[in-house]
Amino acid sequence: MKIKFLGGASEVGRLGMLFSRSDRRILLDYGMLPTTPPQVPRPAPPVEATLLTHAHLDHSGMIPWVTRRCGCPVWATEATAAVSHILASDSQKIADAEGYDAPFSPSDVDHARELYDLMEFGEVREWDGVEVEALFAGHIPGATMFRLRGDREVVFTGDISVADSLLIGGTEPVSTDVLIIESTYASREHPERRALIGDFLEKVDEVVERGGHVIVPAFAVGRSQEILMMMAHTGYEVWFDGLGRTIADLYLDMPRFLKEPGALRRAMREARWVRNPSDRKRALQGDVIVTTSGMLDGGPVLEYANQMNSPDNAILLTGYQVEGTNGRLLVEERALDIAGAKVPIRAEVVQYDFSAHAGHSELISFIERSDPDLVVLMHGDDREALARDLTDHRVLLPDEGRWYEL
Repeated sequence: MKIKFLGGASEVGRLGMLFSRSDRRILLDYGMLPTTPPQVPRPAPPVEATLLTHAHLDHSGMIPWVTRRCGCPVWATEATAAVSHILASDSQKIADAEGYDAPFSPSDVDHARELYDLMEFGEVREWDGVEVEALFAGHIPGATMFRLRGDREVVFTGDISVADSLLIGGTEPVSTDVLIIESTYASREHPERRALIGDFLEKVDEVVERGGHVIVPAFAVGRSQEILMMMAHTGYEVWFDGLGRTIADLYLDMPRFLKEPGALRRAMREARWVRNPSDRKRALQGDVIVTTSGMLDGGPVLEYANQMNSPDNAILLTGYQVEGTNGRLLVEERALDIAGAKVPIRAEVVQYDFSAHAGHSELISFIERSDPDLVVLMHGDDREALARDLTDHRVLLPDEGRWYEL
């Protein structure tokens, strides 16, 4: 049994890992980093199947490229399959709008949809004498860890969260011989969730009380739905715009993937939906606008930021802003690239850590309770910080493009 990372070993994003046994191969995740244009992993060779942990583009974004070349099945939960298809289609449209060549065509997206082979949590399948089991990962609805039982037992986590959010519960450690685990938040801790929600809502109160309006850029998958749930029962006029609406409807059609589907349904009923340009104008007069994209690299958020660019208003960021994105530009320079022009932003900008990843100490606890013989740290740009705290374990920090025996 051996592995090779095509991307996302020593960095956050564009994850792809080959798993090989007896010269046969499967692929675990195959994503892109949604910059302009996207950054993609090394080309994947022909594989017999792809195991997809979840729908975020840095894990799923290149699935249509793989299925076009090998016609292989993609094993994933129903929520992951449905959302991945929506995001792949959206990324292709963004490429057309931004004027760069997408790595796949609309027909490739449709072809990939036909090849999803749905799994439920706890389901076990066989591949080349290896049992493959789908395990609950937290993170976002439908996210999966994969356990592979062959000569040794290997767990590939994808992205995980161990703390509950309003939308989804946290995962639990899994006993295994080899643990291939994300390290996105190595060296960083998260604030306590309940206190963070309180701080966020206090800032909303402050901005509205001074006569301003709040723009909340939020990822379409998971984050925008959770923010909407936070705003429920506040009494504010909340508008919901962008792709997050479509994702929310999809989740409500699959309530088994949600912690409290009734709470999301109630939050959706309280919010006002932007359905057309005239709604978008009305939203400018509301109290709060929850809209995509979370890193401000497209979507309605840029129109709102441009039209509401005054000191009374506020842009409340709800997640990490990757280097090279418009969100990082906003954090570092208080400016946004809008239609090719660098626009200074006069609105207040505050960043909140509503991460759906395990923090440093949570990762350490997860690893220690899983008690593996070997820990493989991936999907992180500060893996060394995590490795230094794993003194009782053998730790591997793989590079991209190299085979490693397990």
